Amino acid sequence: FLKYNMNIKELSNTEIKALLYDSAQELNRIDHNMKMLTEELRARARAEAPSPPEDAKQEEEKEG
Repeated sequence: FLKYNMNIKELSNTEIKALLYDSAQELNRIDHNMKMLTEELRARARAEAPSPPEDAKQEEEKEG
């Protein structure tokens, strides 16, 4: 309602429900986009990270 400069007190219950639904849909889209971007950044970080030396890999395997 803010972007349309509406007075919330003038809205009907149906209009309020529709705005709540639209807001929830938009938040879900934003949440999905953030998750996808986070996954992409993690994948890029893994791809760009230098590989640890073989000794370090073997130590991690022993500890794990």
